[in-house]
Amino acid sequence: LGNTQTCAVQGFFYTFGSFAMYSYNAMLCIYYACAIALKMKERNICRFVEPALHLFPFAVGIATAVPPLFYNLYNPSDKESWCSSESMPLGCGGDDGILSEFCVPGELRAFQITQLL
Repeated sequence: LGNTQTCAVQGFFYTFGSFAMYSYNAMLCIYYACAIALKMKERNICRFVEPALHLFPFAVGIATAVPPLFYNLYNPSDKESWCSSESMPLGCGGDDGILSEFCVPGELRAFQITQLL
């Protein structure tokens, strides 16, 4: 059902989309706070606020999706039906402790732990 590269691409876009989506939702709240609560004019919102409202979600998405690419953390998951940030590929690191040539662990386990915080 794919290879390592397709899994990395799927994991990248899933992670980017998830974090960017939540960030855009927060930016919509800021936009409406400026428009309704602060009664800013549309022209001022477009000029001063809106560029940051588009840049921030993009930066958050890139900042969370790119590092796992460098640490080979996008692997098939046994918890989800898509590729996500996992330190070991699907079926590896079980109780038997057997690692085959296909079970290449992620390069930095600490990165995954700090990502969850």
